[in-house]
Amino acid sequence: MNKKFVLIFVLVIILSSISILAQTYFVDVNSDSANDSNPGTINLPLKTIQRAIDLALPGDTVLVMPGVYSEHLLIKRSGNKEAGEIVIKSFEKNRAVIDGGNVPNKKLIYWHGKSDGGENKDYIIFDGFEVVNAKVWAFWIQGDYNVFKNLKVHETGGTAVQLITGSHNKFINNEIFNTGWNGISWESNNSKSGIRTDYNIIQGNYIHDLKYHVAVNGFPNEKGGYSFKYGGKNNVIRNNIIKDCLEGIYLRYEKDFLIVGNLIEGINENGIFLHYDESDKASYVANGMIVNNTIVNIGFNGVVNSNAQDVKILNNIFYNNGYTYKEKLYYSYNIYWYPITSSDNNMMNANLYYDNQGNTNLVFLYDSNKSFSELKALGFEQKGINANPYFVSPQEGDFKLSYKSPAVDAAIYLKYNENIYDLDFVKRPQGKNIDIGAYEYIPGK
Repeated sequence: MNKKFVLIFVLVIILSSISILAQTYFVDVNSDSANDSNPGTINLPLKTIQRAIDLALPGDTVLVMPGVYSEHLLIKRSGNKEAGEIVIKSFEKNRAVIDGGNVPNKKLIYWHGKSDGGENKDYIIFDGFEVVNAKVWAFWIQGDYNVFKNLKVHETGGTAVQLITGSHNKFINNEIFNTGWNGISWESNNSKSGIRTDYNIIQGNYIHDLKYHVAVNGFPNEKGGYSFKYGGKNNVIRNNIIKDCLEGIYLRYEKDFLIVGNLIEGINENGIFLHYDESDKASYVANGMIVNNTIVNIGFNGVVNSNAQDVKILNNIFYNNGYTYKEKLYYSYNIYWYPITSSDNNMMNANLYYDNQGNTNLVFLYDSNKSFSELKALGFEQKGINANPYFVSPQEGDFKLSYKSPAVDAAIYLKYNENIYDLDFVKRPQGKNIDIGAYEYIPGK
């Protein structure tokens, strides 16, 4: 079949799903007819992505053909709820490459917003690009209701995706690796700006091989004893694979957070770290949940909680953690929780613990290591399990549950469990109850 005919056929299908009032701008750096003075049609495409962004109005789509685009991109306007988002999309997934190798700007793809003296940019969908060689930040984002999906971001001088201000954003199904700092980060809320960073979703991402800092990082840009007032609220970190990074998930003063269904593997330091600013170590009410994660082969602690109260740690698997224990340091537990109050809202239950490497440190609580029986005597882990989870093949990195795993059907019911999926997008439950950990066992497999 003629390749040009196939291309036109696919484009017709794409365009048929777009409102008749919306405009689609085509960008093709490799086309002999491409020029930024063109109208941006299939036959007369634009040369640069920036020109298409400048032309796009709410509801419009920018389709970028395969090629390498050495550009600094400035997002100048918002979409909106009524007319629709502005969609900026690679025609073939990860075949349109935004390369910052020869771009001097520190912020390669830049939402100019309130923290920089402008207005935030909302309702933008950025889909399917490979973004490489950013001088510092690949994405610098200021705005609400934006979507970042199907991206491959790597070889950045600093953080790959930096959300400076903004709520209700989604970061979905991206791959991030080999960055100079964080993978996905928000460091915003403060008393001066009054801008929030709440209700964001980080879901389905594969973040790996970050040698220098954190895969998912969130805390307020505030010091001097008031940080706890400005932590983000209702941010969700769900169904991600976080592997071979310096630190997994780091949160400071977050409230009403949900960390659910993640595989956190091979982290050098801590899998999940709830921490404070050195100038403000006071405890605060977090009302957070760490549930149904599989946390394996962590160098220091599986979970550290330094100051958050009203936290529920439920239905997780902790496997072979604390393997780089250092004498006189606390980095050697599945859970290190200090300080902890006697609040009934602090919960550890239905977690599964196992270690076959000789580390006898289970959970640090109330100033000392606690055995499994001691946890039960204190009212924790009434439905917990201290046994081999019987993964399919942990030595080969397969942490799904086998048929003989004690984690099958062993999780406690939680309201959030309704209509959810596991890390492989398998509907939960498959049996009588939801399984402990990030994967749901499918009977008969």
